[in-house]
Amino acid sequence: MNHPLKRSHPRLLPLLYVLLGTGGVSPGTGFSQTDVLVPNHGALYGGNLVFADLKSDVPPPEAKVSAQFGSDSPVAGVWDDKSHCWAFPAPAHAKLETVPVALTVNGERSERSLTYTYTTYGKQDVPLLTINQSVLQKNAAAVRQMVPPGVQLGVVLKNGDPAGYLGKILEEAVAADYFCVPKLQDGVDLREAGVRAPIVILYLESPENIPVMLHYDLEPAALSVNWVERANNVLERCQGVLNVHLWVDTGMGREGVIPSQALELGRAIAKSPRLKLKGIATHFSCIDSKDLAELNKNNAKNETVRQKARLDGVLKQLRAENIGLDAVVHAGTSDVLRYKLQPLYYNMLRVGSLFFENPTGRESNYAWTTRLQQVKTLPKGWSVDYGAEKRVKKETLVGLIGHIPDRNGKRVFYVRDKAVKPLLDDAEDGMIVLDLSGFKDVKEGELVRIEFDPSSDSPLDSSLPVPVTFSQK
Repeated sequence: MNHPLKRSHPRLLPLLYVLLGTGGVSPGTGFSQTDVLVPNHGALYGGNLVFADLKSDVPPPEAKVSAQFGSDSPVAGVWDDKSHCWAFPAPAHAKLETVPVALTVNGERSERSLTYTYTTYGKQDVPLLTINQSVLQKNAAAVRQMVPPGVQLGVVLKNGDPAGYLGKILEEAVAADYFCVPKLQDGVDLREAGVRAPIVILYLESPENIPVMLHYDLEPAALSVNWVERANNVLERCQGVLNVHLWVDTGMGREGVIPSQALELGRAIAKSPRLKLKGIATHFSCIDSKDLAELNKNNAKNETVRQKARLDGVLKQLRAENIGLDAVVHAGTSDVLRYKLQPLYYNMLRVGSLFFENPTGRESNYAWTTRLQQVKTLPKGWSVDYGAEKRVKKETLVGLIGHIPDRNGKRVFYVRDKAVKPLLDDAEDGMIVLDLSGFKDVKEGELVRIEFDPSSDSPLDSSLPVPVTFSQK
């Protein structure tokens, strides 16, 4: 691989050390005691430079240096005049995982335990999110046991990054009857990761993308009679049959037809020789733990009761004309299962957030950590943030971390396992100033654990510009 970095410099370097390392030289091996590469993680597609500072008795112009990432073929080191380090372009990799890295200098191979982590996202400054695969699968199996016999399980991955990897892990843990994703690309990712279960695209998708849906065996939402007409035009050219789900807007105000238009849409689907009605669905907008009592009383003043009645009315109309008799009816989501609202189970439950929660007292299915980048003491009355409107009331020890993606404030920060509050949470810049009052000896470089408020979603079922990887422990 040609690279603009130069392979020449007269400087003689110590035998081997890696940037940010603190260890000394290991006698007899020619390698240092550090276990860190810089950067130590990067995206699966590779190409980013990994730096190390090393030397043999032969100066850089003649030295032969290489790095082997896992079982991939070794890549040659390129000398960088600016950093006085060797640079290795990280090779592309097939899995989200941490791999050993073996450095070789003029035929001498390091015996140190160096590692590099492959992630979904290439940015180096954003804290790494590690998903504990075994814990996630254990939690998923527990959720599967909550679904009663005779009710199918639809696994929901809402914009999940990485949808494909999460899907494959969950498919191995539970016998999912369906996967439910909001976007076409999520479905493609699931198929390319090896997921075999049926996949429904929950939200808006253009009929022009039907060739992609046919190729990957994806089932979109049929949203209107016009959508069906456009789909028929595409399918006449493709000569395929597309499975679709008739989506009813029972009160969410988003995708789907209002109930009075559902029968017309069902007739259009049934009339088409190129469409098969595979499912009928809605999304209830305000599920609450108190809804079961209201459903049992059929209280028409309750919004969930009203929305259920609208869906049931559509089902009665369709079945009266023998439309969708074998279609899977799905409306209930995680909260329906959580609160055991059995009248809303229908044929299938779409479960997402329950898979990814971390109940109190259980092992976490993810770890999102960073380190204190600066620690200082603000004098009494010192201002915080633009405008100088907020001031500390007393001398205050603070710690700074940065590049933390915004979650609308629904995050909890821990230092030494103690929750600390942010004095400043700059969503735009990702800068956080933590109040370290109560600590006396906190130092820069100490670990900060980031958790999510129990009232918010887990990071594993929402898009975040966070580098994600997997571990088995």
